[in-house]
Amino acid sequence: MKRLGMVFRANPEKNGFTVFSQIKDALNADDYLLSVRPTDGSKLVFYLQFKNNNFLNFIDLDVKNGEILYVNNRVVDGGASRNDLHLMTDNDQVKTNKDLIKSQGSDYVYEHNAMVAMGTVKVRFLDTNQLIDPTFIQKNPVGSSLIFDLKSLPMGRCQLEIRGVFFDRFYYTGNVENIFGIIELYFDNLMPNNYRVLDVNLLKFNVLKKDRPLYKIKFANRKTLWKYIIDIQKSGVLQRDLSLLPNPAAKDNYVNKLNLIANDVEIIFTKTSGTGADSRLSFTSNNPIDLKEKFFTSGGTNDLTMKLRKLIGDPSEGDLKTQLPLPATNISPVKDPILNTVTVYSEVVVLI
Repeated sequence: MKRLGMVFRANPEKNGFTVFSQIKDALNADDYLLSVRPTDGSKLVFYLQFKNNNFLNFIDLDVKNGEILYVNNRVVDGGASRNDLHLMTDNDQVKTNKDLIKSQGSDYVYEHNAMVAMGTVKVRFLDTNQLIDPTFIQKNPVGSSLIFDLKSLPMGRCQLEIRGVFFDRFYYTGNVENIFGIIELYFDNLMPNNYRVLDVNLLKFNVLKKDRPLYKIKFANRKTLWKYIIDIQKSGVLQRDLSLLPNPAAKDNYVNKLNLIANDVEIIFTKTSGTGADSRLSFTSNNPIDLKEKFFTSGGTNDLTMKLRKLIGDPSEGDLKTQLPLPATNISPVKDPILNTVTVYSEVVVLI
């Protein structure tokens, strides 16, 4: 980037970054010539690493060991506007089956179910079509181990081919570790006009237009049922209220008029277990709720708050406990032994 006269600046308030480029001339009110012309087909590569290690818990993406997110601007979507260019395959969100790729270091071994000869097996670097031969092919009881040393390759997408047929695809990450994802932005005049970083002027691929591209990666939040478990303490306020009631029926009536209330009208809870004689009660959200790094009310910027309210619907209705903790980003799958279905809960235990 320094060689190209470009500068990277983080933009944390918008969860992104901006690339600035040095210009040498203005063609008109909307177009500028770059000081340094990038080679057509070259690219900028950005590595994504976690600031929050719980990120994968609150997004709807199932990343297996050895996989990373991979997106680039070679997207074919002529209808995408310049200020909303999706880098993931689909325009709505990153998807497990479309936007993940296997990550691979320099020592690459592929187990093949048949014997193959040298000269028939290649790793192809997809950006340039450079081919790498295996350093060794080792026979094993069920076929052969194809062993490659990829150190001579630049970082990027590769595929294994045997007799010209595709068998495996991966991203060669070199010696860079702890990568969650890769963003590649190509300087390519063959891609759709709306997705180009730069445009062409007099056969020179070095024009930065005023409506510069805004690329986006959109993640969907993982949805879970929120479950609050109220642990009734012997010396707590809830036990004190129950102890003042005359009989089991009155205690049950009191417990049945408890509920969790959010300052978000779209979040509604129902008591799912517990009576006036129990030491534990549970309340579960009526619908799955998005997990987030920081919770706000739906469609707003107010902090989400939860409270336990008593005697709901009675003249003496009031708060029993305010500022309940919100779910953490860890999740708890629960399997129904009869229906053989898995329900995902975010559980919060509250001592009252």
